Amino acid sequence: MSVVVETGTGSRRGAMRMAALACVAVPPVVAFILVAAFVVAEAVGLRPLSVEPANVSGAAAVGAAATALRFIAEGADPNVPHPIAAGVLGTLPRTVNAIDAAILGRRAEMISLLREQGATTDVKRAKCLADAVDFPQALPPLGITEPGDPTVDPRQMGDPVGVCLRSSTE
Repeated sequence: MSVVVETGTGSRRGAMRMAALACVAVPPVVAFILVAAFVVAEAVGLRPLSVEPANVSGAAAVGAAATALRFIAEGADPNVPHPIAAGVLGTLPRTVNAIDAAILGRRAEMISLLREQGATTDVKRAKCLADAVDFPQALPPLGITEPGDPTVDPRQMGDPVGVCLRSSTE
């Protein structure tokens, strides 16, 4: 007479099926929970994936008109240079006033808005920056009718924006 010894393969198979089912079901459930958390955060006014500009220059650089106006209403001077993080106006961080930030961000509509709020900039620097980023549309809102110096092309320099910003402070 032979004796069959049960080794529990049926219970192991069941555990393996449950583990496989968990591997398939868990990622969509986690994704749903994350999406639901973001929806709830947005509904209560939090913006978990958006970064608000830190100052009036940052707001001008990204075209956030309401934010720029709020900073000015709270007392921020758009003529004072403010730092802007790397990645907003290129790969380097910059410290510029609001109009220069709007030029570098290619935001002609912001230039007019900032001018209405009393913002100013250096004409020579504005021409240079507009040339550096190939954005001549920035000049008419500033009341500048003549183009920049055709003998100097800042785009031929390693850091054309830096050239403009340095030349205006020297």
